[in-house]
Amino acid sequence: MSVTGGPKMKSFRKPAKRASAVGPDRPHPARRDGERDLIHHPPEADGVNCAPGDVFSVQPSGPPSARGGRGWPSATACLRARPDRRVNPHARRGVAKLELALILPTLMLVALGAVDFGRFAARAVAVHAGARAGAGYGIVNPYTSTTQATWTANLNQAVTDEMQSMFDSRFGASSLVITAVKTNDAGNAWRVRVTVSFPFQTVINWPKIPHKITITESVEMRGIR
Repeated sequence: MSVTGGPKMKSFRKPAKRASAVGPDRPHPARRDGERDLIHHPPEADGVNCAPGDVFSVQPSGPPSARGGRGWPSATACLRARPDRRVNPHARRGVAKLELALILPTLMLVALGAVDFGRFAARAVAVHAGARAGAGYGIVNPYTSTTQATWTANLNQAVTDEMQSMFDSRFGASSLVITAVKTNDAGNAWRVRVTVSFPFQTVINWPKIPHKITITESVEMRGIR
């Protein structure tokens, strides 16, 4: 007695594992018709004379078998994966030296420019700090006609002490130019204005930029006594 009309059961078949190489002890894996693959091929397989490291094209040969229209692949031709592009190490070192010779002057200019810019910024900050130190001394130590010379000397010393870190063999305390002016306002109020000038010189002579310039800063404060 046969039963018909029931649901058809699907059969599941585990797919065959793909072989990583082809040889006499390892058969060709099944491929679909027209499917191609590249497999690392030993020289002794299938009688094809391939050099070690070459690959060959695999395609089905013969009529399809009864296993779902698949045929066994066979080797057809050896293919070189890519040409040998190794470069002579001596030539590579020569190219590196040429690149360094071309880029080194530019790097040196950038480095020297950064050094000069940093030195100028530090010098400008120091001059401003010196002017503030002199004005700070002047507003808390008023002078009279008999003590003006002492007041001026002490104010100059305050500026010099503040800028001590900026002195070098080229520019020292003798290069400082300090001017202090006291102004009287209404109601017994008064102000002190201190102007400090100090030279600056670049490391190299830059085009269209003065090699030596003078940095000048002025600070004015109101007297508190």
